[in-house]
Order: sequence, then structure tokens, then C-alpha cells
Amino acid sequence: MQGCYAIVVRFVTGSGRREEFQGFLESIVPIALASPGCIQHDLFCSREHPNEFLFYEVWESKEAHEAHVERAEVGEWRKQLEEYLVEPYEAREWVPR
Repeated sequence: MQGCYAIVVRFVTGSGRREEFQGFLESIVPIALASPGCIQHDLFCSREHPNEFLFYEVWESKEAHEAHVERAEVGEWRKQLEEYLVEPYEAREWVPR
């Protein structure tokens, strides 16, 4: 896992849009998995807060993730993301130790 890079992204949507937002989040997973350098890309939902979602992503490197973010389809997806959120998304980067 040396050189590996993980990112955890937290999203919160409004109460009336949960299922629609979940489908929207699920739409990016196959795009990410097809991106060079993507090792893992999982979607989680909070048990305590059903409108809260999390992406757990593992990439070969930070550069691989940045290249994924630059893809046109990811750019389009990100433009639509804001319409679902009730607070800004939170992203944290992680590296192995």
C-alpha cells in the first residue's frame, strides 16, 4: 500500500431528496472505478443520519485522483452535485503509515 492515497468525502442532502441523491451518488461510482489508478470507490450511508453519505476512495496516488477529477463526466457530475447539498461537502485526504 505504500504510495497509496485515500480520500473520504462526506455529503449531506435534504430530507426529501435522499433516494434521488443516493442514485446520483451511485452514478459516479462506475466512472471512478473505470478511471486509471482507482483501486476502490465505495458509497456508504449513515445509520444515524440517513441523509448523510460518504465516499471512501482509494487511489494509486493523489495524481491519479486529480486526473479522475479532471475528466469531463466528473466535471458535469460535480456541477449537478451542489443542487442536492444542504451543506458544503467535506473531503479529507489519507495516506498509509
